[in-house]
Amino acid sequence: MTSKSFSSKGLLGDSMRRNLWALVLSGVGFFLSLLLPALMTAQRALENRAEWLANLTQAGVEQNWQQAMNTVAATLGGENPFVKAAFLVMAVVCGVALFAYLHNRQKVDFYHSLPISRTRLFANNFLTGIVCTFSTYFVMLAITLACTFAMGCGEAVHWDEIGGAVLCNLIIFLLVYALTVLTTVFCGHTVITLLLLVWVFFSPILIRILQIGLFTNFYETYTSADAYYNLGLAAFLSPVFQYFGIDGLHFRGSSFVFGGTDGSSALGLLVGYLIAAAVVTAL
Repeated sequence: MTSKSFSSKGLLGDSMRRNLWALVLSGVGFFLSLLLPALMTAQRALENRAEWLANLTQAGVEQNWQQAMNTVAATLGGENPFVKAAFLVMAVVCGVALFAYLHNRQKVDFYHSLPISRTRLFANNFLTGIVCTFSTYFVMLAITLACTFAMGCGEAVHWDEIGGAVLCNLIIFLLVYALTVLTTVFCGHTVITLLLLVWVFFSPILIRILQIGLFTNFYETYTSADAYYNLGLAAFLSPVFQYFGIDGLHFRGSSFVFGGTDGSSALGLLVGYLIAAAVVTAL
């Protein structure tokens, strides 16, 4: 008879208890990157509104207030770079830490002697990183939205933008996390894993920049300005780099550098990343 500890729910719960550091790190990260900036931005808008009411016309007050609400909306949506950085950090840290036992012979012997299949062991560790990250993210997002409404800034909540940001964060996290896990499994040393990760994430951009530099030196008619402005396929092949050029489900502002046009849909790219994440996970 299988012990309750080795059932699917029991195994995942035990793994999360043994990795409470991931929950704490994720909670602190999303508190500092999502909740705190949103509260500070909303509070600043409320403080400035009193000054606007005293010194500006009604039209000026409404214009400045709308700009302030747009700033709050950007913090809640896909334009928040701090949330993206938190997801990337969690993907790398969880991917390396939860599978680093493969780099230690004693730990490998222990884990592989447990009365569970290696497939279940892998799935449990893989899900632990996902649950630890997204459970705290959704909690912090709910608290942030509740505080935003409570402070009277509910008009800054755009559900479509928030939904797009959540979907984008989920897909990019899964891809980076899967690549990190695959690299950790293949490497036999943590330092080598981290070095290989840098190469996996940034090599397309580095190779493209090297190509532009060589073309600039050896071809007199070649101009590097447009080449640097549009990195093309190299940007698509570097999800970490591309991540900061996507605002939810759309490319934004300076996104020519990231391989897209301003305001164009990034849904196709995200679907491609999701398929890539599934393939890498299967590997």
